[in-house]
Amino acid sequence: MTIVFLLLATFILVNLQIYLYQKWAFAHVFYTRHIEDKPIFAGEIVLYKEEIVNKKLLPLPWIRVHSFIPKELVLHSETVNQTDHYNGVESIFSLSPYQKIKRSYEVSCPNRGYFKVDKSSLKTGDFLGFHTAYKGIETPLTIIVYPKLIDLSTMTYPSSSLQGHILVKRWVVDDPFINAGVREYASHDSMKRINWNASARTGDLKVNKNDYSADYQLMIYINFDENKKNWSRERYNQLMEKAISYAATLATVAINNGLEVGFGCNAHTIETVDQLDQTKVNRIHTLAKANRSHLHALYTKLAMLVRKKMMNFNDFLQIDIKQNMRKKDIIILSDFNSMDVINSVHTLRQMGNQVQVIELETIQQTRSFQEGSK
Repeated sequence: MTIVFLLLATFILVNLQIYLYQKWAFAHVFYTRHIEDKPIFAGEIVLYKEEIVNKKLLPLPWIRVHSFIPKELVLHSETVNQTDHYNGVESIFSLSPYQKIKRSYEVSCPNRGYFKVDKSSLKTGDFLGFHTAYKGIETPLTIIVYPKLIDLSTMTYPSSSLQGHILVKRWVVDDPFINAGVREYASHDSMKRINWNASARTGDLKVNKNDYSADYQLMIYINFDENKKNWSRERYNQLMEKAISYAATLATVAINNGLEVGFGCNAHTIETVDQLDQTKVNRIHTLAKANRSHLHALYTKLAMLVRKKMMNFNDFLQIDIKQNMRKKDIIILSDFNSMDVINSVHTLRQMGNQVQVIELETIQQTRSFQEGSK
């Protein structure tokens, strides 16, 4: 009778725990994941964090989480399974009642882009392995990787491009007609800028401090037209990526110096790819502003750019001409300029705009911005 009783008790207990795990295994189990909250630039490493919580009395002897990250990102973990479109990540946990576990992995972001993955799956079972359960869950993960910033002081240009660094200084020098007080004399200051009254009062040399003129705004344009005479997809992609990084860097330098910056190009972004109407004019053209939120909005726009033209760049410039755009400083980053584009640039100059065309092949990059430049 004792053996029968033990067998019966074992049968009841086994089936009871099977029933409990069938009914309650995933109840009050919560899994979340996210990327650490900070701006991410191409080439950086960030933390991928996941958290799982068991908010009930029933323990989970094991639970396997299978999540996905975009294949363009590199997860530093031994549990990565690669597929055609994603990198699958497996994590196995053992959860006591009301236990929370956090884990983090390093993720490399080699290239700019906008990446989004929505789903993960959970799998668990009872203590004896008689029952397993599976559940798909929504775990939206959006990662925006900004273009790599480059150090303009280390870049070389053709002699015609305002001799390199002068190209940048065109937009960051102060305006001698706007007085913003006085400052300490520096060795590079002209004697004409010395404020003798302020110097006499303080006993130290003081010079007039000038501010930036608000008359001109900087517009950064990228020409996505293709050079059919020297065409290869690899070369085109490399040059357009160079243009995107350079545009992000110029915007950073200008806004950090208090200037208003806008951006435009004849391509589109990932977010608008399903909304484009080929019967209408489609172009990207943002108004010029000078605050930090605008700079990060420009970073996002550049991160989401698709390397494909949606209209001829001459048609893009013609819109500015028809809208009578004046008193703008315009930088055009381009691999190829047709005669129509050259003529439109000439027209914009005649309308009172300062236009500088930079051929991407002439720019040589030697190193990236330091962290403090962002």
